[in-house]
Amino acid sequence: MQQTDDTPRPRLEPGSGGTSRRVLLGGALAATATIGGLALLDRMPYVRDLPIPGRRKVQLTWLPTALRDAGLQVEATEGWVGRGRPWAFDPSGVLVHHTAFRATTADPHPALDTVVDGRTGLRGPLCHLLIDRDAVCHVIAAGRANHAGEARSSGPMPAGDGNASYVGIEIDYAPQEPYGQRPTARQGEAAVRAAAVIVARFGTGPDHVRYHSETSTAGKWDPGNTVDADEFRRRVAAELGDRS
Repeated sequence: MQQTDDTPRPRLEPGSGGTSRRVLLGGALAATATIGGLALLDRMPYVRDLPIPGRRKVQLTWLPTALRDAGLQVEATEGWVGRGRPWAFDPSGVLVHHTAFRATTADPHPALDTVVDGRTGLRGPLCHLLIDRDAVCHVIAAGRANHAGEARSSGPMPAGDGNASYVGIEIDYAPQEPYGQRPTARQGEAAVRAAAVIVARFGTGPDHVRYHSETSTAGKWDPGNTVDADEFRRRVAAELGDRS
């Protein structure tokens, strides 16, 4: 996920019990009119967000337990099991992103509400797993997420509907100017370990872990330029070796 300076920024809105919730400025209520039972908003902005004959719709209900078994700290967001887009989801790979939100010690997961609820023009969930500055893995959705869009072929992963083929991991940091952040060491290690857990579950391998910059047809540069993709995959391979 990329958020530029001209993208609507979140504001804080008081919630119940003294808590706060981020909502996007400039958002509009969507019409609920449907055509053939399909909400118009659900068809935007990706035409490929459509049913695909012969593709399964799986659920990642095993994800929190598998991550905890790998020694990761996990927090499952409320409603994660039932959260997901309604179309095909049959993943065999992992796609790595950055949120472009500036994470801090005081606010280690500033993108959390956005990846759950979505942003203007794109409905949530926007990933399956958010890794915050403290290396906490927030499980966002068990079903399909809007994170990959139209995908180019990359390694063994095919071209086409990336949302059906990939589990999305968002690393919550802002590598863009003027912030120039890098993931923390713990954050990077958690991303590597989580990717290894997922491809191990699929019975695939490190080559099935891709950066969004490697698959995007729209010029995405996720997850920033701080860690080389091949080096990330080498680290995933080492983690898989350690787990065998």
